[in-house]
This record gives sequence, structure tokens and C-alpha cells, in this order.
Amino acid sequence: MNRERPTAPPIQKDWALFLDADGTLLPIASTPGEVTCPPGLLPLLGALAGELGGALAIVSGRPLSQLRGLFPEIPCCLVGHHGRESDRWPMPDLPDLDFTGLLDRAREVAVEFPGILIEDKQIAVALHWRRNPTAEAALTALAHEYVQQLDGYMLQAGRMVIEVRPTGGKGDALRRLMAHPPWRGRRPVFVGDDLADESGFAEAAKSGGLGVLVGKRTESVASRHLKDVAAVHEWLARGLHGMQSASSRGQLLPVGQPGGSSNDGPLSRGAR
Repeated sequence: MNRERPTAPPIQKDWALFLDADGTLLPIASTPGEVTCPPGLLPLLGALAGELGGALAIVSGRPLSQLRGLFPEIPCCLVGHHGRESDRWPMPDLPDLDFTGLLDRAREVAVEFPGILIEDKQIAVALHWRRNPTAEAALTALAHEYVQQLDGYMLQAGRMVIEVRPTGGKGDALRRLMAHPPWRGRRPVFVGDDLADESGFAEAAKSGGLGVLVGKRTESVASRHLKDVAAVHEWLARGLHGMQSASSRGQLLPVGQPGGSSNDGPLSRGAR
């Protein structure tokens, strides 16, 4: 769907908020390891999680271990590997795969195209060409060749990256969380910037919510838009202020109702 989209509406207390990390909450860097959390973002997310009764999740293609390092001690759900792992559920059983062949071939490509990044995620491999755009065709062809040898794996295209990863997606994670408190009964809103977020947008809309596309990309099923990472932070801050102002005026929802503070349920956050 390619069209002009209205700006994302103000955040409401009955929402379940799902946020992508890189390109949405975090600025894009040359390599994933160079990304840092902007000042003020952690307390903002913590306060938002409180106002939403815990119904806030960060859903990323990064491994869960990296998300914990980037977003420490925030009272929200972290979901990594495009929904395959989370601090709310155990990692599912996956085939015992050996990526040695793919990694060796990628290193050969790196000799011809210096500057590419080969990211070994243990259960997935991402091939980045941000620092050498001329490598796109070679890395894409390599990923296509290798994924055909794997059952239960797929290709995930992204901005200057292609990833060989397990099947499933962020929409699956949204659906799984929405079946349990504190998300159940709320309106899901998924915010993201890349192709991997499309399943989240679609699942949110299917469940009566909406998708919010971040950045300049045009083709998307998302119905709303935010300009860039800075606009996301501003939107989150305005939403927090609006909810806090409503609470101070006594416009509170009962516990257990959408927007209330019940966190009971099998997926409610416990000690890590």
C-alpha cells in the first residue's frame, strides 16, 4: 500500500504498544554494535510501561541478550529474533544447524567486497552491506542459495541487510502476547520502520489496532506514520504527558479493565 499516511494518533491508556528497536527507538548505525540507547529513552519507556499497566513490548530482530544490554531494567517485555525468543517464553526447539558453510562463503565475499558485516546470531545469520553497497547482489544471491538447503528457515530482507532466519515473525509475537494479560483486551499498536515489521503491522490491524510506519519507506500495510526516530521519541513523550495529565484529573480506568493496572497472567513480568 503506497499512499500518504496521517500522523500517528496520541497514545491511549487502553493501548498495547509494540515497538521495534533499530530505526524506530534507536538510530541506525554503520554496524549493530555501534548502536547506543539515546539519553532519556530508558526512563521514558519505563514511565510509559507504568502508564500502560505493563502492556509495552520491544520487538526486535536482535538477539534477546543484546536487547537486555540496550534496554536494562525496563518493566516491559523484550522479544528478540523476530519473535522467536523472549523474556516471557523459552526459546523454541530449533534444528541443530551448522552455518559454517554460509559463514565461510560470506567471508570469501568479504575479500572481494571489503567493509561488509557478517553477523552470526547463532540461530540466524545476517549479511550487511551498509558500508559497501556494491555487495548487495552477491550477498543476496548467497543468502538465497543457502536458505534453499534449510527446512524451517526463511529470508528476511531489510535496509541494506538480508538475514537467514527461522520462520515466523513479529506478528506471531504480537498475537501470542495479546492472548494474555496485561495485553489482552487492549488495542494493539505496532510501531516499526523496516520490512520485518510488516507482519506486526498486519497483525495489529487484524486485531483491531493499527500499524505506524517510521521513516521514508512508502510500501507498507501500516496506516499511520512518524517521520523518524526523533519523531518517535517526541510522540512517546507527548503520549506519556497526555496519559499522566488525564490521570491527574482523575480519569482513571478500573484495575482489570483496558488501561487498568492488572499484570496477572502467565506472561506477566517476573524477576529476570
